[in-house]
Amino acid sequence: MEQAPVQRASNPALPRAGLLLLIGLTFVWGFNWPVMKIALTEISVWWFRGACLVFGGFGLLALAAISGQRLTVARHEFGALLLTSVFAVMGWHVLTGFGVTMMP
Repeated sequence: MEQAPVQRASNPALPRAGLLLLIGLTFVWGFNWPVMKIALTEISVWWFRGACLVFGGFGLLALAAISGQRLTVARHEFGALLLTSVFAVMGWHVLTGFGVTMMP
């Protein structure tokens, strides 16, 4: 019996739009740290982290609504979403807040 030839997956090049978005994200994320340092001379770490959560959350909801994405969560997805949000989102904000308070 003859075997079918094995097809290798091709590695498509990163689309130009994806590359531009990656570069833009890198710059925005890089500028975030100096902005945070300046902002923290005026407000407390915890107000800043709270504002980031609120404005970021509403911003993501607005982008999802504008792009036509569903804003509801299926019941079977809720546990994984809650677990991920506690560790990935809340953990990030709380731990960076503590880290910033320990910096001179």
